[in-house]
Amino acid sequence: MEVNIGIRNVQRELTLDVNLSAEEISNKVQAALDSNSALTLEDSEGKVVIVPSGAIGYVEYNEAQTRRVGFGF
Repeated sequence: MEVNIGIRNVQRELTLDVNLSAEEISNKVQAALDSNSALTLEDSEGKVVIVPSGAIGYVEYNEAQTRRVGFGF
Protein backbone atom coordinates (compact mmCIF):
# COMPACT_ATOMS: atom_id res chain seq x y z
CA MET A 1 0.00 0.00 0.00
CA GLU A 2 1.37 3.42 -0.89
CA VAL A 3 1.18 6.03 1.89
CA ASN A 4 1.75 9.77 1.41
CA ILE A 5 2.23 11.89 4.53
CA GLY A 6 2.07 15.66 4.29
CA ILE A 7 4.17 17.42 6.92
CA ARG A 8 3.20 20.90 8.12
CA ASN A 9 5.43 23.70 6.79
CA VAL A 10 7.31 21.28 4.50
CA GLN A 11 6.77 21.36 0.74
CA ARG A 12 7.61 17.73 0.05
CA GLU A 13 5.56 14.81 1.27
CA LEU A 14 6.84 11.50 2.58
CA THR A 15 5.96 8.56 0.35
CA LEU A 16 6.21 5.01 1.67
CA ASP A 17 5.28 1.59 0.35
CA VAL A 18 4.10 -0.33 3.42
CA ASN A 19 2.87 -3.87 4.00
CA LEU A 20 -0.23 -2.78 5.92
CA SER A 21 -3.92 -2.76 5.08
CA ALA A 22 -5.93 0.44 4.79
CA GLU A 23 -7.57 -0.32 8.14
CA GLU A 24 -4.21 -0.83 9.87
CA ILE A 25 -2.88 2.46 8.51
CA SER A 26 -6.02 4.29 9.56
CA ASN A 27 -5.82 2.81 13.06
CA LYS A 28 -2.13 3.75 13.46
CA VAL A 29 -2.76 7.33 12.32
CA GLN A 30 -5.83 7.73 14.52
CA ALA A 31 -4.02 6.29 17.56
CA ALA A 32 -1.09 8.69 17.06
CA LEU A 33 -3.41 11.67 16.73
CA ASP A 34 -5.58 10.66 19.71
CA SER A 35 -2.64 10.08 22.04
CA ASN A 36 -0.57 13.01 20.72
CA SER A 37 2.32 10.60 20.09
CA ALA A 38 4.49 9.93 17.05
CA LEU A 39 3.27 8.02 14.02
CA THR A 40 5.72 5.21 13.28
CA LEU A 41 5.60 3.32 9.98
CA GLU A 42 7.98 0.80 8.44
CA ASP A 43 8.19 0.51 4.68
CA SER A 44 8.48 -2.73 2.71
CA GLU A 45 12.29 -2.44 2.67
CA GLY A 46 12.60 -2.08 6.45
CA LYS A 47 13.09 1.71 6.61
CA VAL A 48 11.35 3.21 9.66
CA VAL A 49 9.79 6.68 9.54
CA ILE A 50 8.71 8.48 12.71
CA VAL A 51 6.54 11.59 12.38
CA PRO A 52 5.39 13.63 15.40
CA SER A 53 1.58 13.74 15.38
CA GLY A 54 1.60 17.53 15.70
CA ALA A 55 3.51 17.79 12.41
CA ILE A 56 1.07 15.68 10.37
CA GLY A 57 -0.78 17.78 7.82
CA TYR A 58 -2.52 14.89 6.05
CA VAL A 59 -2.18 11.19 5.33
CA GLU A 60 -3.42 9.61 2.12
CA TYR A 61 -3.12 6.00 1.10
CA ASN A 62 -4.17 3.82 -1.79
CA GLU A 63 -3.35 0.47 -3.27
CA ALA A 64 -0.20 0.56 -5.39
CA GLN A 65 -1.41 0.46 -8.95
CA THR A 66 0.34 -1.38 -11.72
CA ARG A 67 1.36 0.89 -14.54
CA ARG A 68 0.05 0.07 -17.95
CA VAL A 69 2.42 -0.06 -20.85
CA GLY A 70 1.30 0.59 -24.39
CA PHE A 71 -1.60 2.44 -25.91
CA GLY A 72 -4.30 1.19 -23.53
CA PHE A 73 -6.86 -0.14 -25.98
